[in-house]
Amino acid sequence: MRIEQITVPWSYWIIDDFLPEEDYQELVGWFDKQPAMTYMERKHSDYFEHRYPPEIEEMLITSFIEAISYTNFVSKANIRLQLNKMLPNEAEHGPHCDSLSKKLSLVLYVGESNKGTIIHESEHSEGSMIEWKENRAFMFIVQQGVTWHSFHNRDTTTPRCTALMNIV
Repeated sequence: MRIEQITVPWSYWIIDDFLPEEDYQELVGWFDKQPAMTYMERKHSDYFEHRYPPEIEEMLITSFIEAISYTNFVSKANIRLQLNKMLPNEAEHGPHCDSLSKKLSLVLYVGESNKGTIIHESEHSEGSMIEWKENRAFMFIVQQGVTWHSFHNRDTTTPRCTALMNIV
């Protein structure tokens, strides 16, 4: 795991080689077997109550806790995991700050090249994109009115596969 803290426009971490290679390949294989879902299918599914294979959950949570150890964030209780496989050219979420229930967020990019996360100085700024790299994670401590970010996968030909982990 290689971690770098960036402080502009707000503090966040980029983590390369988030999972050990063998674990990462197991996660890629799991995603390969999953159907891609439309936004409406994801919205109406029970994503937050979904259970994933225990070995997948364990590997992700273990690396998540290791990544958190590089921050000054102290609570590791109530980890929420959500694995997403979004159709090409289908997903978009404009500039937003995560909900008040989220305290820390991490997104892991899984699989073929896609669009990374866009970080913004404010709700209406253009922002800059964090480059998508396989097995790269983007992590930040949620701050209302500060940690503006967005994502999309417009102009892509592959599903956008991510593992989202939050402390709530």
